[in-house]
Amino acid sequence: MAIVGPELLEKNIAASPLLTKAVKVLENDEEIQELLKMSNVMAVSRLRYNDHGKTHAIIVSGAALEIANILFKAGLVPAGVRDKTLYNLEEARLVILLGAYLHDIGNAVHRADHELIGAILAKDILNRILPEILGEKGKRIIAIRQEIMHIIYATEYDRRCLTIEAGIVKIADGTDMSQGRARVPYKLGKMDMHASVGSLCNICRALRRG
Repeated sequence: MAIVGPELLEKNIAASPLLTKAVKVLENDEEIQELLKMSNVMAVSRLRYNDHGKTHAIIVSGAALEIANILFKAGLVPAGVRDKTLYNLEEARLVILLGAYLHDIGNAVHRADHELIGAILAKDILNRILPEILGEKGKRIIAIRQEIMHIIYATEYDRRCLTIEAGIVKIADGTDMSQGRARVPYKLGKMDMHASVGSLCNICRALRRG
């Protein structure tokens, strides 16, 4: 059984030059890192929620890739591969990684509608970093970008996931509970997805929706 934590990302990208490159690009991008910092200013400092910054992005990314590997090994075909917006499983893993890492950047503007805001913010970021990661330009980048934007938008509590990739990230978002990370909002009386009990409920609901 995998332990959910920051180490999970390193484990899941170690054998993949593409994913390793993607993480390097994410970590060295000034705009992305500042958006993650501002997400924590809004969510933690001003709303007293649990972490929604870089550490959360890393943990959710690792958990999402872990879930994806389990499902892909079991024979599940990603929607992007099925619909030919992605070439292969490695590209499916890439959109899951990028969607997971960027899923909370909308908090840098406001908690309300942060999933929609995040998807919009991600457009220009993805236009910039996808050619660098994939080493190509053109209309195929647009399709990949849209898959990632859908993932970010579909992390909204009641939003239906239209791809397996989006469902994986939505579930992974609720797994960041270990090492006491969800205790602060729980002690403050929160009984939503930002507390331990709420996170478990969120996972169950996401699984039921498929």
